Amino acid sequence: MSEAVIPESCRKCTAVRLGNEVYGSWDSRHKRSSFIMAYWHTKDGEIFTETGTGDLTPGIIQNYYLHNLLVRGDNNIHLFARVKWLRALPARYRYHCGRPVEVWSQDMFESFGPSAFIPVARICCKFVRADGELSGRKVSFICPLNTGTNI
Repeated sequence: MSEAVIPESCRKCTAVRLGNEVYGSWDSRHKRSSFIMAYWHTKDGEIFTETGTGDLTPGIIQNYYLHNLLVRGDNNIHLFARVKWLRALPARYRYHCGRPVEVWSQDMFESFGPSAFIPVARICCKFVRADGELSGRKVSFICPLNTGTNI
């Protein structure tokens, strides 16, 4: 690692444009475009090592971090999203409405570990959300938007 230079700072962003899509964050005026789904972590917060394995998990992007790493004179730019993930419900609630709509808890993981930061390349799609109640629980009804924006 002696040939790598890690700058002491990074740039914090509230929205990014990737291709034709604008991805917002909870800190921006693009709140609705901050709802994303990704194959990123397991129920216990461990990161999936292979893209496309496990379940798609909904999350809300809080903000973005643009980081530059110099390795052997080459610039390597990385864009990470800080995400709060929604908590899963048991399957009897989760698929209550039938696919593609899923029901998730309104509670969010306050994750400060590695699963809180996701490379934007691992984002699968956006989703729309409607909050409501199911069997006395506050829940979020989620429908993925499969618009072909997989990065």
